Amino acid sequence: MANQNSKMSEMEKQNQKPKTCILAVGALVFAILSLLSGVRWALIWQGPFKGFGNEKVMGWFFLLSFGLAVAGLIKIRVRKGELRGKGVATAAIVIVFLGGIFLPAAHNKVELQAQMTCGKNLFNLGTTMRIYASDFDGKFPLPHKWCDSLLKYGKVNEKSFNCPLNKKKRCSYAMNPNCEPNSPGDMVLLFESKGAWNQYGGAELLAPENHGGRGCFISFNDGHVYFVKTEQLGQLKWDVEEGGK
Repeated sequence: MANQNSKMSEMEKQNQKPKTCILAVGALVFAILSLLSGVRWALIWQGPFKGFGNEKVMGWFFLLSFGLAVAGLIKIRVRKGELRGKGVATAAIVIVFLGGIFLPAAHNKVELQAQMTCGKNLFNLGTTMRIYASDFDGKFPLPHKWCDSLLKYGKVNEKSFNCPLNKKKRCSYAMNPNCEPNSPGDMVLLFESKGAWNQYGGAELLAPENHGGRGCFISFNDGHVYFVKTEQLGQLKWDVEEGGK
């Protein structure tokens, strides 16, 4: 009788389906989260939950996923036949590996394109400012309505006022009210700002955070546009009477 019960118990164990390793499942969940975060970071998407889509969050999710996957594979191997999920854990590792290769490359490409668009926008706006001045008695638009004036002038459209790296505001740029058509060529005319329509002012409005803190695009009075590094922003000329500070 005891032998019969023992055989029945062994048969029941054999008939029981092995459980899926929770570590493997967790690894796949974090791999998917890392992928979602990475795609958002790569495409520089600025919708809700902005903090979810950045390089650090993606990196932490990748590490958690990889660690759980390795631990899961080890546990599955030790518990021979009792646990399944080897494919799940392997899938998580593949996602982490491919995401770590392709997402940073995609981000760099998108960011470079966005920077080129931002610089082009400022060049077009600066050029339009000078054409406007030639048609209006050698004067730039009034600072408090420079955006409205250029838009009404018809040489630029709404897209010209927005940097792809700062989509929250209708306009990503501001005007230096001290700059006039006859001001020195190296004086700031337009620059990247925290963003607002018809915004004007000085260095207090600069927004290097639009480019990860590295610097800002500046449109100078002589027509050239240059990306000025953060450590050099203090050297910009805002007002002739203040010695260029």
